[in-house]
Amino acid sequence: KSKLTNIFSKIEEPIIAEPILDTLSTSKNPITKLIAHKAKTNLTTKIAQSEGKTHYDPTTDTVYVAKEHHGNEEVLTHEFAHALTNQALHNPTDLQKPSVEKIHSLYDKVKSNKALAKEYGINSVDEFVAEGMSNPKFQHKLSKIKTEGTTLWNKLVDAI
Repeated sequence: KSKLTNIFSKIEEPIIAEPILDTLSTSKNPITKLIAHKAKTNLTTKIAQSEGKTHYDPTTDTVYVAKEHHGNEEVLTHEFAHALTNQALHNPTDLQKPSVEKIHSLYDKVKSNKALAKEYGINSVDEFVAEGMSNPKFQHKLSKIKTEGTTLWNKLVDAI
C-alpha cells in the first residue's frame, strides 16, 4: 500500500487534509510539492472519501476522493489545485484581477486550439488551470505550442 492509500483507509468522515498534503509535499514532482505546500499554508480544505467521482466541492471546501484515486498523486494534486484557485478565478481580489484576466484570455486561446481539442483541460477555465498545474502530459502539450514569442505553458506559468 502507498502512504496515500494507507491514510485514506483510516478516513471515516471528512478530516483536515494535512496528512495527505504532508505526503504530497514529499513528491518528486516540484509542482506537486509546491501545490501541497501552498495548500497546507493557505487552506483549511477537508478531505473525504467519495462514493461517486473525485471532485472538489467549493461550497463545503472539501476534496472528495473516489477509492480508485486514493493513491493517485496527480489526481489529488489536481483537486488541491482547484481548492487553491477557485476563489481567485471566481471572485478575484483587486490584486488578483490582472492575473485572472490573463488566465481567462489564455484559456480563450487554448480552448480553440485544435491540438488540444481532446484535452480535459479545455472543458472550463477551472479545469485548464487545474490540469495545467497537475498534469505533466497537458503541461508538455502546452509547452509545444508557440504563441507571441513564447509557449502556452510559459504564459500559464507567468499568469499563475
